Amino acid sequence: MKSLDVKIWGVRKRPSKRPSYDVRWSVAERVFSETFRTKALADHYRTKLMRAARDGDEFDDVTGLPDSMAETRAELSWYAFTLKYLAMKWTAERSADPANPAQLGFRAAWTG
Repeated sequence: MKSLDVKIWGVRKRPSKRPSYDVRWSVAERVFSETFRTKALADHYRTKLMRAARDGDEFDDVTGLPDSMAETRAELSWYAFTLKYLAMKWTAERSADPANPAQLGFRAAWTG
């Protein structure tokens, strides 16, 4: 569900061995946070959240992110892409004439 009820807090330093910084915000009474290694990265992320809220973007109450920052899913997964690529290369190699090594493409380079 989408919501315009967004509150964004300032960047805070986390008490830890290695310095890290938190950005905290809430969407429809649900608190979200993101941790960054430097204060500049945290401040940049907070600025992007504030800009989205100021522009009137709706925030998702499950992920806590505005529509403009939500990750888009790839149309094709890496696994499906790899299968299609290998099928294309495999058929190209199988159709090549074994008597002509120039047609073997990448196989000739690997076999030396």
